[in-house]
Amino acid sequence: MIKSLKAILTTVMLLTFLISVGCDSSDSVDTANHVTITKNPLYWEIHIDYSYGDRYGIGREYGTKILSAIPDYEVNGDAYLQASVTGIQGADPKITYEVLIERALAISKNIQDRYMDEMEGFASVLSGGLNNTLGDGKLSRDEYLMLNLIPDIFNTTACSATAVFGDRSATGQTILGRNTDWATGPPQDAQYAGIKGENADAVNINALIYLKTETKQALFFGTAGFTGTIVGINSDGVFVAGLHSQTGSPYSAEGKRAVMLDIRNALETAATMDEAGAFMGDPARLYAYHNNIFVADKNTAKVLENDYERNRDLRTTDSELNPGITWGISNAIGCVNAFVLNGNFDNFTGQAWQTDRWASFKGLLVENGDTVDIERMKTIMRYHQPGLSGMDPGDIYNAGTIQSMAYSFSENRLELWLGTFVDNPQYVTISIPFLEDGTVATIGEAIPVAPFGITDTMTPTYEWTPVSGATKYHLLVEDISEAAIIEQSYTPEEGECTAEGNLCRVTPDIGVIGAHTWKVLACAGEICGLWSVDLSFGYTVAGDTEERFTDNGNATVTDSYTGLMWDQYADRIMNVDYEGALNGCENLMLAGYNDWRIPMMADINSLIGYQGGYLEANFPFVSVACFIPYWTNSLVSPAIPDFYWGLKHDAWTPVPLYSEDNASTWCVRSQQ
Repeated sequence: MIKSLKAILTTVMLLTFLISVGCDSSDSVDTANHVTITKNPLYWEIHIDYSYGDRYGIGREYGTKILSAIPDYEVNGDAYLQASVTGIQGADPKITYEVLIERALAISKNIQDRYMDEMEGFASVLSGGLNNTLGDGKLSRDEYLMLNLIPDIFNTTACSATAVFGDRSATGQTILGRNTDWATGPPQDAQYAGIKGENADAVNINALIYLKTETKQALFFGTAGFTGTIVGINSDGVFVAGLHSQTGSPYSAEGKRAVMLDIRNALETAATMDEAGAFMGDPARLYAYHNNIFVADKNTAKVLENDYERNRDLRTTDSELNPGITWGISNAIGCVNAFVLNGNFDNFTGQAWQTDRWASFKGLLVENGDTVDIERMKTIMRYHQPGLSGMDPGDIYNAGTIQSMAYSFSENRLELWLGTFVDNPQYVTISIPFLEDGTVATIGEAIPVAPFGITDTMTPTYEWTPVSGATKYHLLVEDISEAAIIEQSYTPEEGECTAEGNLCRVTPDIGVIGAHTWKVLACAGEICGLWSVDLSFGYTVAGDTEERFTDNGNATVTDSYTGLMWDQYADRIMNVDYEGALNGCENLMLAGYNDWRIPMMADINSLIGYQGGYLEANFPFVSVACFIPYWTNSLVSPAIPDFYWGLKHDAWTPVPLYSEDNASTWCVRSQQ
C-alpha cells in the first residue's frame, strides 16, 4: 500500500512538471472573505473559512462583522456578565468579577495558539480595549475572554442527551437528541440588564456556525461571536457535546483547559467517534469542572465520563453502573448531569434533577414500542409537564433550555429549536450541507503547476489544473515563516480556465522576493475540496554568493538573503526516519543554539541557484549529499498524513518520503 501511494504521488509530481503552461494573466481579483453572517428567524447563520489565512486577521474580521450585524453585541455581553456576577455572588460572595477574570487568564495559558490568535483578533475591534469595567456597556479583551470560557470559570450549564441505534432506531442508524440548558446570551430579566422579555428576538445570539479547515468542515450549535462550542458535528459524521457533571471538588483554574475550545479541536481533528472520545479523555486534559462528553456517529453513541479522580472511560449501552442505578434499554443510551459508571463519583443518587430526567428518558424511549424515529426523538427532547413553566425535575425540555435538537444520521435530518422557554416549542427542519446523502460533499483537488524552483521574476504567473464544478479558487502564497503574502480569490473566468484544456493562470501584482510556497483551493459555492500540495519557489536577487553567505566559524552558516542559519555540515544527521530527523534537529545544540528544526521545502529551495537547479558556486557548506534525499517538514498533502516531501541534490528533485523511510537531515533555524 505504501509503495503504491509513493508511486501515485511521484506520478502526480511528474505530471505537474510535464503539463504545458502559458503566460496569460488576469488582473481582476477578490479580497479574501473568511466570514459571512446571515440572520434567520431562530438564529444567526455564520460561515467561517479557516482553511487559509491568518487566524488573528480572521478573528478581527469575525469581530468586525459581528458588531455590524449585532450593534448591541457589547452592551448585551456586558449585561450578561453583570447578571452572572450578581447571581454568583448571591451564592458565594468570594467569587467577584476580579476573581473570574483571574480564572479566565489562568485557563488562557493552556489555550492553543491559533485559538488565542482568533480571540485576540476579535477583541481588537471591541470598544473596551484593556479597560475592565463591569457595567459600562462595553466589552474589554478580558471580558471577551471570560465569555468564551463561561463553562470553565462559572458553570451555568445543565444539558441532557440520548440516542438510539441498531434495531432500536427506525432507520438502523443513530438518531440522537440533545438539549442545551444554558442561559446563553444576555439576560432577559430587566432586574439585571434592563432588557425586557418581549425583546428576546432582538438580543438572541444563538448561532449555527459553519466552520471549514484545510481538511474538515463542522457545524457548531453555539453562540455568535464565540470561538469554541459546546456541541457540534463534523464532516466525518462525528457528533460531540459537553455536559456539566460536578462533584463538589474545590475549584482551581491552574493547569486547566478550555472545554469549548477542546470540543472544537476534537471536531476539527477527529475522524471517528472513538478518536473524539480519546481526545477529550486524554489524562493530560484537565478541566476546572468535571464533565460528561456525549459522542456519536452513524452507528452508535457513547458517553465519556470525565471523573478525573477516579475513572475516565466511555460508557456504552451495556456498561456496568453504580449500585442502585439501572438503564436496561438495549441499543440506546442516555446522559444527564451526573456520573453513573460503576466506581465513579455518585452525583446521581438522591438528586431529583438527575434521577427524574433519567427516568423520563427511560420511559419515553420505550413508551410507543421498541423503535424510535426522529419524530419520536423530537417528542422526547421537548418533553415537559405542561403548565409548570419547565420547572418539574423530570422535564427534559425545561426553563433553562435554549437549544433542543434531534438528528437522524441516515436521513441527514436535523430538527432544531432555539430560544427561551415556551410551552410549545416549534422546531425547524435543517439538512447539514456537508453531510448530504450521508456522505461528505466533495469537490476535486487542483494540481499546482508553476511557479516551482527558482523564478526570474518577483511577480510570477501562478498556474494550476482546473477542477470540474469549481466556481472559485483561493490562492495562498506564504513566506518561510508561513505568513500569508498573497490571499486572493478568483473565478474560473478570471483565471481564464473555463475552456476545456486550459490551465488556470493568474498574475497578482504583489511582488515576492525570497523563498515562498504556494497552493490553491477549489470551491463550488460553500463546498470546498482540499488544499493542493505546496509548491516551493523563490526569486533570488542576483549577487555574489560569498557576500550572501557568512561562514560564522562555529560550524554554522548565515544566509543574509533569507535570514536563515544553517548547519554547515549537511551530513551531520544521516539515515534516519522522520521522527529521527525531527528529534535530531530539535535536540541539536550547535553554536549555542537549541532551536534547530527540519527545513521546510521552501527553505532548501532557497539555496538553489539559477543554473540547472544545483547549489550555487562557492557555497561554504560541507558534505552535501548528491543522491541521498533530505527530509523536509512539508507534507505532500493534508489528506495523506505521514508523507513528506524530500529533496535530492541531483537537480534537487522532489520525492515523496514515507515517515518510516530513511533519509538525511540538514538542520536550520530561523533567526529572530
